[in-house]
Order: sequence, then structure tokens, then C-alpha cells
Amino acid sequence: MKKSLLILLAFAFVSCQAQAQGTGKSLPGSEPFDIAISEFISKWNVPGATLAVAKDGKLVLAKGYGISNKDTNAPVDEKTLFRMGSINKTLTAVMVMQLVEQGRLNLDDKAMPYFAKLGIQPQSIEDPRVQDITVRQLLQHTAGFDSNKSGDHFFQPRLREVAQRQKTEPVTCQVIVKDALGKLCKSPDPVCLA
Repeated sequence: MKKSLLILLAFAFVSCQAQAQGTGKSLPGSEPFDIAISEFISKWNVPGATLAVAKDGKLVLAKGYGISNKDTNAPVDEKTLFRMGSINKTLTAVMVMQLVEQGRLNLDDKAMPYFAKLGIQPQSIEDPRVQDITVRQLLQHTAGFDSNKSGDHFFQPRLREVAQRQKTEPVTCQVIVKDALGKLCKSPDPVCLA
């Protein structure tokens, strides 16, 4: 396929054995994608994955591979939805850099003012170092957060805890950020985020 193809691979990881049989319509010339995903699934013991290929802004191929549920052995198809996981980091970086190119954002801007839209008041956060965190540091993962100490809010059981504390389902990214930064507030009760 031509170099102008945009390939988006979203891999879902579930704790079961992989079966890399493709579901969905095939496209002439798409065999290398089938082979690559099948080899990836086998090599890394990934139970299920989806593949989407777009050209000129139009979806030209969507396929599923393996299983999406270890209890029911439900196959992954072209409409199966998975969490995007770490590919969000790449997409976020691209969007931020587009804003930088447009002059709407600077990488050395302080990040906390941008959180105001989430209801987070920067002056209410106890740790003064938070005020100096820049957009660049967030993109480069050099802002000083330690997930080994705080845990990962995007995965269970932390996600369930966030839902309970914030009294909301489903838990959105905004809710997760609000909850994580709420722990930095001067008050033990995250009223400073209201």
C-alpha cells in the first residue's frame, strides 16, 4: 500500500490466550497487515487486537483479530472497542504540537492554568512545585509525578476508587485529572476543586 496510508493500530490486552484469526472484510493488498498482526499476537501472547487503515481521510480497512472476552471467547470484530491506552500519548503530543504551530500554546507555558477548565484552582494546590510544571514537562513525563507511589488512575482498582470518590460513572479523563490533583489540595477534602 502507498506511503500516504495512515495506519492506526490499537491493541487490546486481556489476560487470555491469543487466536489471531481475522474478522471483517479483507482488502486486496492487506495481507501484510494480517501477517504483521498475527505475528504480533502470537509473539506477545496478545488475546485480541483491532486494525484500522485510513487513506485520504476515509476508512478503507477495519478488522478484528483474536478474542475480546476470555470468559465467553467472544471474537474481536471490526466494531469491537478497546481503551486506546498509551497511543493517547502520541495523539496528545500531535495535538499539542499542532496548537504550538498555530501559536495558541507554548511548550514552556505553565500547565496549571489550563486545568482551570476542569475546575481546578492552581492556588489551592499545596505543593508549590505544581505551579511550575510546564506543558513540555507533561509531554516528556518529566514533571515529577511518580506512578509507583500514586498508582495509575486509569486502571483498576484505582479507577473504581476514583469513581467512588468523585461519585460518577463513567469516569472521564477530566474526572481522573481532577481526582489526582485533588490529592494535592491544602484541604483533605477536595472542595478546593469545586
